[in-house]
Amino acid sequence: MQRAVKSLNSRTKQFLICFSVLLTVALVANHLTLPEFFPTHPDYEFPLEGFLFTMILGSVLLVLMDVWYRWFEKRYFLEKVGLNKVLIFLGSSMGLFAFIYLLIYPLANYLIGAETELYYFLNGFLISLLLCFVALVMLYGGRVYKLSLNRGTEGKLKVISGNQTIFVWYEEIAYLYSMEKIVYLIKTDGERIVTSFVLNKLEEQLSSDTFFRANRQTLIHRQSVIKVLPDVNGKKSLKLLPAFLHKDVFIISRYKAKEFDGWLHHESA
Repeated sequence: MQRAVKSLNSRTKQFLICFSVLLTVALVANHLTLPEFFPTHPDYEFPLEGFLFTMILGSVLLVLMDVWYRWFEKRYFLEKVGLNKVLIFLGSSMGLFAFIYLLIYPLANYLIGAETELYYFLNGFLISLLLCFVALVMLYGGRVYKLSLNRGTEGKLKVISGNQTIFVWYEEIAYLYSMEKIVYLIKTDGERIVTSFVLNKLEEQLSSDTFFRANRQTLIHRQSVIKVLPDVNGKKSLKLLPAFLHKDVFIISRYKAKEFDGWLHHESA
């Protein structure tokens, strides 16, 4: 509930900022299109038609972009944020904007009985395209950046288990281990899920700040480590919760011990 409220408040704040920017841009840009629309012109008149067109188009696009982003986030960004996916999101969003603009602009001119002049059409299109890019960065740049930083901490892991698809919050994962070429996911409540993952590929997807490759068979989440003790020959003895395969301790080899210490130190840094 708190996550949803926080997300709603953040989205509302961003939309208010973008709407304020849209209002300012609509006023300024439309006052600069023709000399008689400039306030100091002796025959000044308020550019009502252009202003309303900009506001309506901008508002529709803000709603459409938010719907598109939320779908894209659930479908792609919650699994992994990568440059290619960010570029696909930006490109598809700009393409959606271009389609809507090319559809609405001639229609709006037709309804008000005005001709569609190529110069003003291209001018408006290019300026609007730039403003669309700025709006995308303002609305979603911070959110995408935060997702990339918290990859493996916030968001969901898409798990294919048999003939079903399960979405598991990263914070619900205790550890994953491979046995006889099958990767199992153990949740913090002890539930075990059979997955179709390959551990090496999964390691690339998950954040190394949050998950540690303890050995060839195991990836452990920070939150599952509740006690660390020194062991013989430079090894580390860990107590995990839930217990790893019902054993009292999980052993980190001396070859991995130094890397494990660095991983823990990075947590506290």
